[in-house]
Amino acid sequence: MASLWFSPPVALAPLEGVGGPSLLGAIARLGGVGLLCAPFLRVFSEPRGGGPRPLFSAGDFARLTRRHGSMDHSVQLLGEDPRRMARAAQILVDNGVEVVDLNFGCPSRQVTRKGAGAALLKSPPKIAAIVAAVREAVPVRVTAKIRLGLRDPAESQPIAAAIESAGAEAITVHARTLEQGYRPPAHWEWITRTVQALTIPVIGNGEIWTAEDARRMLLETDCAGVMIGRGALRNPWIFRQLEELLAGRPITSPDIVEYHRFLKDVVASLEDEVHTAAALPGRIKEVVNYLGALLNDRGVFRRKVLRARSLEEIRHHIANLDPHLEVMQDHRARSGATP
Repeated sequence: MASLWFSPPVALAPLEGVGGPSLLGAIARLGGVGLLCAPFLRVFSEPRGGGPRPLFSAGDFARLTRRHGSMDHSVQLLGEDPRRMARAAQILVDNGVEVVDLNFGCPSRQVTRKGAGAALLKSPPKIAAIVAAVREAVPVRVTAKIRLGLRDPAESQPIAAAIESAGAEAITVHARTLEQGYRPPAHWEWITRTVQALTIPVIGNGEIWTAEDARRMLLETDCAGVMIGRGALRNPWIFRQLEELLAGRPITSPDIVEYHRFLKDVVASLEDEVHTAAALPGRIKEVVNYLGALLNDRGVFRRKVLRARSLEEIRHHIANLDPHLEVMQDHRARSGATP
């Protein structure tokens, strides 16, 4: 089995559209994360007419390339033009990025209708061309993330082979097809098949909600590492708990003091990151929508924040969180959060 360069072999997924880099950084600071993957940086196609178009948004570039601690850090590129993807990768590396990840798995219709993300799964040769162009352009690690094809999981095998042949140093397999979106089940058996077919490290992703799920994926699929996304939104301490589990120690859950401290840390980070006052309440509510599921309060705190009409009201509810609440180890015990 090929091994990964980062340790522990556990990655925090990009979590595009939820929380942003501030939330990722706050989760990573809790411990147990070996690789933090920033949300994708959209590489624009060249216009058909008119003047030159920038490769990507300058604001997004500054936000997504900011480091969060000393752990390994990758920045993801999303696009369909090999030449422009290669140039974008060069700019990332010139600005200190150590790992360039290529997104071939985003299922968003806004992305796929433009021929990027998971839409590229229909063309392994084009995926290979993008990987090869980026690999030739930069001296750092190049990785890729895919889904199990468009509709048939077997489609993933020529895609994975093309990515390896083009020079990628690792591949993350989200064990669902594009057609599935995020609906269960995740087909972990295809992670196993990919591990058996490739010589580069395979990172497994999909339906990891607890530390035990992550350990089970490692054991059942023989993957080199795991990537955790929505499970980390529900329980940001999952990485620390997996570290405890793999070391043979009892799993510990945060108490309400640690939970409250984390929530305030996220809010403070969001206030620094979000420069549009009107957008801040919505971003905080996104976070609480997930985190609230960990509290054993029948969803009371979560509903208060989600129904709040102003930023001041949200801050009031957070500041006055009941100090006697229990924080559950497994959100699935009594969860009211949206999947």
